[in-house]
Amino acid sequence: MKSDSVQKGFFIAISSEDALSECLRTGIYGQLVDYTEEVTDHHLRILADYASASPGDHVFFFRERTIYYGGQLVESEDGSAVYLSGAATPLDVSSPDRPHIPERYMNRADDHTGVFEYESQYGTRQLCQPYVFAFDDRLGLRGQELNADEFYNRLNRLPFPVPSTEMSNAGFCAITPGETNLLLRLFRETDRQLTLGEDSIPPSIDSLEPLSFDTLRSPAKAESEAEIEATLLAQPELLPGDHASDVTYIRQVPMSAARPDTDSADICVYDQGSYFPQTVYELKYKQSESRVGKSTAEQVQRYLRFAQNQKRYKTPTFWVFAPEFTETFTDYLSPQQRQYIHMHEYRQPATTLADF
Repeated sequence: MKSDSVQKGFFIAISSEDALSECLRTGIYGQLVDYTEEVTDHHLRILADYASASPGDHVFFFRERTIYYGGQLVESEDGSAVYLSGAATPLDVSSPDRPHIPERYMNRADDHTGVFEYESQYGTRQLCQPYVFAFDDRLGLRGQELNADEFYNRLNRLPFPVPSTEMSNAGFCAITPGETNLLLRLFRETDRQLTLGEDSIPPSIDSLEPLSFDTLRSPAKAESEAEIEATLLAQPELLPGDHASDVTYIRQVPMSAARPDTDSADICVYDQGSYFPQTVYELKYKQSESRVGKSTAEQVQRYLRFAQNQKRYKTPTFWVFAPEFTETFTDYLSPQQRQYIHMHEYRQPATTLADF
């Protein structure tokens, strides 16, 4: 797994004070998902979020108009920043002997799978944490509190939306280096501290297995667009174009003016401290549109027009990553637009990343 030198952040919405306190004290967080024996697109979208993580990325929690600093992602022996937690994962990998189970669910969990029962207003649900982040505090800021309005009032000065302003239905999202740097600066200026009740401890990861993405299918064999995103975020060297070492990768980034149906680009590349991407990738799944043509050209044209309206920022390079293009794809682009919009086909058969 890659190790980005540019640090981004993960912005995590957390529902209860008990959950927040436990995450901050133990240094472990995993998104809760409904347990199913079959892999769903929802599971793969969560996997793609985790795939974008790199050691050193910062962790922030959001609850009731307050933001809390957690720490930085811990690097495993194989360079991963994500750990497996139980057998409930869409990846064909061996599961750890002892999954991480949140303390508040310990007496209702299966010790092997990590699946536990949760009583909700809709009845009993079976939940699990297929993957977890482990993070530690290297800045002396764990538990620091920040009024969220201080953060969002600064972001409102930007002429475009950013991930932390558009995550209304997501449990967590990656945020840009610009958002991350702003949060760190604001945290250093505050002295508000959450009372954790107990001293925080280093994350206990000895029983967990680092998550390897090597068993993910290549884009040509993927079963959904979310799986393609996970593959490419875990192995960004498979993306076309130049690959600088001092960048980071984020999925599902707003690429239009803020509105109820804000457009989102699949993968964006950022350099140090930036709010706006330098490269944008639009991915197309083989069965959604086997030959990419007019509708995708118009979609990327919208992205390009939006980017060119941000006069303070350099216009990104755009790549359309698809199984095959119609012969007329470029006819829908003006000569000026073709300077910024590029095509890459992945239709060649392959079974593993090693063959891609």
